[in-house]
Amino acid sequence: SLDHSSSTGPDELATIFLRNISSVLCFAFARLARRIMACGKWPLLWKSHWISPLHEKENRSLPGNYRGLQLTNQLSKAMERFLRPQ
Repeated sequence: SLDHSSSTGPDELATIFLRNISSVLCFAFARLARRIMACGKWPLLWKSHWISPLHEKENRSLPGNYRGLQLTNQLSKAMERFLRPQ
């Protein structure tokens, strides 16, 4: 259920690519989910994010007119939704 218009994060894997190979990834993804639950640790590579400035209003030369936009790995986002309690 990844949004195909979502931007890539540090893994540089496009959501469209992940959707196209989802049938191949599903078994490994489920095993990784079980491993995360058993160990209680999030993969180290999924802890890194890109922060990009996003202009919000008025003058572009003033730093206060920007906010940080956090870009996260797509698989990390999917795993968060997968492991979220229902």
